[in-house]
Amino acid sequence: MNLYEIAYLSDEQVQMFTSDFKIVADYFVQMRKNKDYMASEVTIKHVHELLQLMAVMTQDHRFENVYSSDMERRATTMCEVLDRVENRGIEKGIQKGIQKGIIQGEDTILLLMSYLLNNDRTEDAKKATKDKAYREKLLTEVFGEKH
Repeated sequence: MNLYEIAYLSDEQVQMFTSDFKIVADYFVQMRKNKDYMASEVTIKHVHELLQLMAVMTQDHRFENVYSSDMERRATTMCEVLDRVENRGIEKGIQKGIQKGIIQGEDTILLLMSYLLNNDRTEDAKKATKDKAYREKLLTEVFGEKH
């Protein structure tokens, strides 16, 4: 039995593959050599199976998670797969950023209200709940230009 470490195949050996495994081998060789992967425009023949194999071999389940059955009905490349992985990551980052911004905004308003109430400025607190421009003026007054 011959056992091969995929990442250490030569470029010539990788090119000898005619199945989707060529994409897998190319991925590991590039990652070993360059610590980066530039996807080719080769069409994947068995998308679901390839993505499952990539998920197992890389221990990165994002490959599996981007699969959709429509990928089997049209020409799909690793370039598209990686774009989908990246876009999902960007979308998750945006959602986390939005959530963090909401929490920070709530915390800022709570601090403002606490400050106003602790300084017997009840009328200012009431007005700030209804008048955005006035609330911004108070935020600048209490927290400075950057609030």
